[in-house]
Amino acid sequence: MSGSITTEDFIFVVGIIEIFEQWLQDFFENIRDIIKNSIIMSDFRKLIDAPCEETLLNREYQSEKEIIGHEIVFDHVWFKYPGEKKYVIKDMSLKIDAGEKVALVGLNGAGKSTFVELLLGTLIPDKGKILLDGIDIQSISRNEYIHKFTVVFQNIFVMAASIAENISGVPLGNEDNEKLDKVLSDSMLIKKINDFPNGRKTELTDKLSDDGVVMSGGQMQRLALARAMYRRGDIIVLDEPTSALDPLAEEKLYHSYEKDTNGRSGIFISHRLISTKFCDRILFLKDGKIEESGSHEELMRCKGEYYKLFCLQADKYKKAGEV
Repeated sequence: MSGSITTEDFIFVVGIIEIFEQWLQDFFENIRDIIKNSIIMSDFRKLIDAPCEETLLNREYQSEKEIIGHEIVFDHVWFKYPGEKKYVIKDMSLKIDAGEKVALVGLNGAGKSTFVELLLGTLIPDKGKILLDGIDIQSISRNEYIHKFTVVFQNIFVMAASIAENISGVPLGNEDNEKLDKVLSDSMLIKKINDFPNGRKTELTDKLSDDGVVMSGGQMQRLALARAMYRRGDIIVLDEPTSALDPLAEEKLYHSYEKDTNGRSGIFISHRLISTKFCDRILFLKDGKIEESGSHEELMRCKGEYYKLFCLQADKYKKAGEV
């Protein structure tokens, strides 16, 4: 306005300042991401490198590798997250028999996912013990223990590799084609994958291949379930892996799992109660405690918290035309 700088110079200087500001913002965001990822990787390394004493119990346990179903016991387990005053799991005691299929249900924040992390050993109880076949899991070799589980979490990740490699976990050409066909059929993915020009050799994601495909949320969840079916660990854990599917598709997939996991212990977590009726026992969690326990029919007859939530969800799905 004073004429000491031309309009063109003013616009140029403002543009330079804006570019520098954006560069500076990106720089600090990258520094923040490096620090955050460093903390994550540090925690991961601590978990992987955590020492485990090779006790007599451990060696005795490792000798019994022919067991398929495993007995799981929570013995007065308490847990709260670091820095928190409130316990997420409160004096939880339960026994899951070998080969039993158990559903964990309840509202958000009831402690379902924390239960799974405690079971897997990624979290350690503040009080109490978790036993596998009568042995404290803290005395079992980490690799030996984790190898017994097949787990599907809510967040699904895939590798920039072929569909066959993502499911089987082995280099392309080394997979068991008969088993692969079965799990693709059971997870209701076979038709979709056969429609791809390269079939099961199709690359997932477009990170490393221009011909790669990006699957939808529901297809990703089906893929993760197919991966778990292929893996077939002794203990199957599904932590709400079908949230992107409609109730009927979810129920059908769970029934496929029921047939495929014959003799294996199973823990199924779902916010849709209609999908867990096939389980031997249902545990209704509330505020970190087991509020109700029994089969679907037993809990419906009791007309407690489970009954109320089931009726509420069933009415909602009927109105939406989903069931």
